[in-house]
This record gives sequence, C-alpha cells and structure tokens, in this order.
Amino acid sequence: STFTTGSSPSKDLITTRDKDILAAGSLKINGIIENPDQITELQVSRDGGYQFEPLKITFSKKNNTYTFSMLIKTDESPDGPQEYWFKTLTSSGSTAFAPLLFTIDNTPPDIAILSPAAEQTIDGLVSIGGAGTDDIGVKNFSFTSGKKTEEIPMEYGNPYWFKDFDFTGAKSAQVTFTAVDFTGNRTSTTLKLQVDANIDMPVSGIAYPAPSQILNPGEVFITGYAKDDEEI
Repeated sequence: STFTTGSSPSKDLITTRDKDILAAGSLKINGIIENPDQITELQVSRDGGYQFEPLKITFSKKNNTYTFSMLIKTDESPDGPQEYWFKTLTSSGSTAFAPLLFTIDNTPPDIAILSPAAEQTIDGLVSIGGAGTDDIGVKNFSFTSGKKTEEIPMEYGNPYWFKDFDFTGAKSAQVTFTAVDFTGNRTSTTLKLQVDANIDMPVSGIAYPAPSQILNPGEVFITGYAKDDEEI
C-alpha cells in the first residue's frame, strides 16, 4: 500500500503537510491509500504501534483510491513527540504500515519582565527588559502601549529583549507584552508604571547657616550642596 497524508499527496510511503508537524488544539489528518489489492480495513495506533483501532475509509472508483480522515485532539495527550502508525489489511492477506510523527505543543510561552519593577516610579524615559521563553521557540514578540503595537525582534537562541520607551508628560504608563510560539499559543503580561518628572530633578540645599540662624557680625560664610544621579 502507498499512504499519503496531508494536503499535498505524493508517491512516498507517507508524506505530511510539513517536514516537522507542530500541533496544538485539534489536528486534522486527511489521507489517501493506493493499492492494487482491495483494502479490507485501515487501522491506526496512537501508542507507537502497540494497539490498533479501526479507522473508516472511503473507496473512490474513479481514482481507484481509498481516502480517510481523522481528528486528533492534542490536548488529550502530553506535550512532546507523538508516534502514530497506520496499518492496512487487504483481501489477499497482506499488510502495510506507515508512521505519522508530530510534536504536540499546547503550552504557551513565558514572559518575565526583569526591569523595572511593577508600579515603579520613573521620570518618563525608561528601558524595559526581560526574557521570553518557549519549549519550541518564540515566533513573534511584540508590545502594545496605548494605540501603538510594535514587534520587538528577538535573536534565535537568545531569550532576552529590551525596549526603550518615552512616557514624558504622562502621569502613568502601561505596556502589554505578547509572545506567540510556532503553534499559535500566546501569552501576554502587562507592566504598569508611575511617571513623575520631578524624581530626576537635581537637588540643592543650604548646609550653613541654618534657616533663621543669627550670624556673627561680619560673617558671610555660606555652604551648600547640589546632587543628581547624573552629572551636574
């Protein structure tokens, strides 16, 4: 028997829609069986070939082929590699086998914001950094702030990202980060910040004399200080 599965039939023993199938949610498999002998039964094993169960097939006289379809609910199995086997039985007593290999990934990516802390007060300018991870890989990473949505490029193999923002003039800020993996699973996390332009203002003061202090006649010596987290 010659098995063909997926949307692009070929003469191979079994072909799939992609070289490596990543599946989440429901995975529909459509297949074609070609055999000069009459197929009496098609069976499928969901446990690597240990136990088989019958699968409905339909014969096409026009094409002299058998077709089948099955729906795999991936959320009923754990994440990771899966091995299905198809087996045909013919009227002449022969059998044929074909594997279907795919990987289940129903786990969404994980987003960690490393800096700044939630509800931290900033002066308006801020660099937000963190990490986006997934067992299969992050396909797309983006942020939304107000009406603006923009992708944040991530290097393959490097989960860390950062983005500069300017919230000058605002009283508060909110940014939502979203990660999507290669099977379409997505997760989002929102960072809220307080904005106060005065926290970055230089600070100055008089050290001597104290307020309302009475000075000695002819004394005009005054000391003070000025400080800032940046250069003055």
